[in-house]
Amino acid sequence: LTAYYEKITGNDMNTAHHAALAWMNWAGCVVSYGQFPAMTESSEQTLNEARIECHYMFHRCFIDENQLLRDIDKVAHLPTILIHGQRDLVCPLDSSYLLAQNWQNAQFKVIPTGGHLASEPPEMLSALVEATDEMVNLID
Repeated sequence: LTAYYEKITGNDMNTAHHAALAWMNWAGCVVSYGQFPAMTESSEQTLNEARIECHYMFHRCFIDENQLLRDIDKVAHLPTILIHGQRDLVCPLDSSYLLAQNWQNAQFKVIPTGGHLASEPPEMLSALVEATDEMVNLID
């Protein structure tokens, strides 16, 4: 991760674009079970997206290990609907399960065909829209 971070954020634009292309192809493959069409060229958008993703991963998404569980009392009173794709290779399902077990006002819905992306499969997007509609009734 450190090597990619240094390459993607470095001053050598050729190296940065090459690393960004590799990063985006890897990430696309992970979130799509290898169904992601490989990119062959990098653009400014590719570089910027890779930089953002890599920056967050390099800094551990700016959250401490188990911080959500440790600080659950700060949000436990809030209603929430956790939706998780069972086939998500990026965020482990057991993390959401553990969070739901410790969040008294949480509903937990697993989408069996869902992965990491909100838009695929259609059941994932439908669940997110339904949850959004339901939150209107849960929030006073």
